[in-house]
Amino acid sequence: MLDIAPSGGADLNLERVSAALRKRGVAAVVGEEDGTVTARVALTTGGDLVVESGDSLTATAPQPVLDALARDWSADVLLEAGDLFLVGRGRGAADEAPVTAPVQDHPVRVHVVRGDHAGSRAALPQQLEASVTVVEAEGALIVMPHGHSRDAWPPAQRPVVTISRTRTSVVVEVFSAAGLAAFPDAERMRGRGIPDLTLSWPARWFPVLPEVGTAGEVQRMLCQAALERIPELPDEGPVLEELRLTRPELDRLRSLQNDGALAGHIVRTFHLPGVVDDIVLRRVDVDALPGARRIERTEWGRRAWELTARPSLWSRLFRRGGNDEGPGDRGRAGPS
Repeated sequence: MLDIAPSGGADLNLERVSAALRKRGVAAVVGEEDGTVTARVALTTGGDLVVESGDSLTATAPQPVLDALARDWSADVLLEAGDLFLVGRGRGAADEAPVTAPVQDHPVRVHVVRGDHAGSRAALPQQLEASVTVVEAEGALIVMPHGHSRDAWPPAQRPVVTISRTRTSVVVEVFSAAGLAAFPDAERMRGRGIPDLTLSWPARWFPVLPEVGTAGEVQRMLCQAALERIPELPDEGPVLEELRLTRPELDRLRSLQNDGALAGHIVRTFHLPGVVDDIVLRRVDVDALPGARRIERTEWGRRAWELTARPSLWSRLFRRGGNDEGPGDRGRAGPS
């Protein structure tokens, strides 16, 4: 299983990519990943491409197919999976490639600390090297960094489940005590920033071939989330036990489509607070939640936040002009 990423051609939309793959009978799914139309295709263990032949699937050498697609699209086509790295060069691709700005898609990234979080809030900005908003919900601590942050989760705070979502992708990272314990003693500090398990849906996938028979089964497998595990962990059993999650539940989650309902399924599968679904989908602002506390990394950052969060001078003057009491006036006798 791998990704083909067309690059350099003009007007490579989902329909055009799907049509070219369908014409050659390639068992694949297509989607948009970070502004690029991408195809995920199936390979045999020997590195051959899986294609439809009559009513069954067969294997064929991938390079001729890549070259044909590159000619169709006037684009370079990259096929990469493990040690396999192949490129189809599209004639005139470099000359015809449009100059486009990179897609700026800032992810929503939410950490849910399910371990011990008593007294740890004030230290979180230094721990994550970022200003954060924290709020407690259903016995867990929800932590949302502002700007770039690092991962650093000591064993007492674990398990920590992190959900990151962009316009086209969803990623779940698990930091467990069992996973950290699998690192050699000398590597434990480095291991605090490495997720033990990662589930990723890089795009919302659409099948190329009809969803029937063996081709349909293969394409459904291509749609499922990729699962990565650190090499120090022989199997994910101890991590799943720590999360109170069974293997069938994990498999069912991986099989789900990357759509608007996926975040809710993730929240329920990992037993996270229900409000996390709303935060990930941007339906609520974490700073507006009851009990939410924003903690700046520096004193200057705290002062700047207080200045931008308080009502403006103009709004305060306007309220007073209308003889309306603002929140800061209610403790005084008489009108403002």
